[in-house]
Amino acid sequence: MGKYSHDMSKETAPKVCLPIGWRRFKIDGGEEMTSKKGNPMFKFTFYDLMTQTNHEVYAVSTEGKRWFLKMVLGACNCPASENGVYDWDMIDIVNQIVQGRIEHEPNDWIDRSGTAHNDKQSKVVEVRGDNGSIPAEPSSDRSDIE
Repeated sequence: MGKYSHDMSKETAPKVCLPIGWRRFKIDGGEEMTSKKGNPMFKFTFYDLMTQTNHEVYAVSTEGKRWFLKMVLGACNCPASENGVYDWDMIDIVNQIVQGRIEHEPNDWIDRSGTAHNDKQSKVVEVRGDNGSIPAEPSSDRSDIE
């Protein structure tokens, strides 16, 4: 056994701020969880095909707040029954290619030394099925990300 032992299973790379607009993503995974306010929800991992980076996308599953989850299911070709009920499983979502529309939102935070930072972060605000109209080749200069 080594001198040091660190559980790094929850460590992630710094977040990339994607440019505003439509992008192609592969849904790499998802899990059921509970929001800070106690609402049931799903966390999906969207893999940006251009930058080859992962982005967490949250979809609340509480009645009356499921509009984003409905968009994700529709983009993945998960049909609703005649009465509007979606019967799906994570296998229906994972590995699907979708398009997500990115917008920027403020990300204000204070570091350990007390310095305030006024950054922006990207957020997927809309999801639709992929028709292949957006290039998915990785950018060689990576100038499209911050």
